Amino acid sequence: MLQRLSPHWLSRRSPNLFFWLAFAALNTLLFLPMFLLDQQSSTLAPPASTVAGGWWLALNRLFVWRENLDPWRLSIELTVLAALWVLVRWVRRPWVGVIFGVLYVLAISYYIYEAIVLSVFLLEPSFYSQFYLARDGLPFLAEHVNAAWWLYAGAVLALALLASGVIWLLSLLLRSGAAPGLHWLTRAGMGVLAFACIVAAVS
Repeated sequence: MLQRLSPHWLSRRSPNLFFWLAFAALNTLLFLPMFLLDQQSSTLAPPASTVAGGWWLALNRLFVWRENLDPWRLSIELTVLAALWVLVRWVRRPWVGVIFGVLYVLAISYYIYEAIVLSVFLLEPSFYSQFYLARDGLPFLAEHVNAAWWLYAGAVLALALLASGVIWLLSLLLRSGAAPGLHWLTRAGMGVLAFACIVAAVS
């Protein structure tokens, strides 16, 4: 049973399906923290105004940025990296996959940090100054907040589960994207998405 949940088995079973599922999950995870912490001013579905104002503006709002902070936007970085992985054969090397994973972990860490700073503290992200604030303030807060031990244990467990899930999804994405059975339509689809994201970003 556990073998059938491994990225290696799934990527061989149906590489196209699991590539798109892993890509969608990893992309959504990047935008989920901001949406969860800002639900008062955001809706789950993109507003109708997303496609208003001409096709150039609609393309930008659809793929890159819009005022509504729903989790259904596309990450330019993830899309371009995934497109390179499936389209360029020499990119599909183990060490490149490690770099891909490190970049994604850094990206999701920043997205979580940005969501907390903007939504909870109502501040613009400034890592340098806020790093020292957290370094000096968090030990004091932990010392004077009489939280039960199981809250700390639960937080550590939640972080461990999140990290495990992200690693599993990254492995599934990379293995599926490198599978011999990956259809050319999947490769072409990723190329089109990456091109649309780049055009929207520079327009």
